[in-house]
Amino acid sequence: YRLDMSQVSVSGLDFVRPGRQPVLCGVSLQVNDGDIVCVLGPNGAGKTTLLSCLLGIENRWSGEIRFAGHDARSLRRLEMARLVAYVPQSARSAFSFPVYQSVMMGRTPHLRFGSEPEAADHRAVEEALERVGLLALRDRKLDELSGGERQLVLVARALAQDTPIILLDEPTASLDLSNQAQVLRIIRQLARLGRAA
Repeated sequence: YRLDMSQVSVSGLDFVRPGRQPVLCGVSLQVNDGDIVCVLGPNGAGKTTLLSCLLGIENRWSGEIRFAGHDARSLRRLEMARLVAYVPQSARSAFSFPVYQSVMMGRTPHLRFGSEPEAADHRAVEEALERVGLLALRDRKLDELSGGERQLVLVARALAQDTPIILLDEPTASLDLSNQAQVLRIIRQLARLGRAA
């Protein structure tokens, strides 16, 4: 994909759940290369709903959402996964994968169907784990980690996905002050490299 200056463009976004008051009304925003944009508001204001619309989890919205110039509704899942990585508020899984394997899942959009990860994929995973300070825990299982460490695994998975856009839902909420500062440093580094968060 050619990366346009406007990585994320939202225009006139409305979202209403059936039988309820509107959650989002006329939301417009633009995120350019290297921008860091924070959406602030009280609980229930619609921040997570906005992310759900951007990610295609909620599809009952009206308006326009574009990623790197592409209409979000026209993007296939694989195309979307090559453009946008997502870091949820917390790690929830029925399975406890090893840390390395969990981060390798971020490389899925770059793998050919049925193929094994290549050297470049392993490098991306190791670099992501090193960047968040978890390389020494690569063989530990997720259920053996603290909540903050699991959150850092999610950040590492998004880094390994290597997308121009990263959407984060309160990425520092379960982290101690030191790890909060580390994640914010990582986000600033990504912005300097031209990624949008």
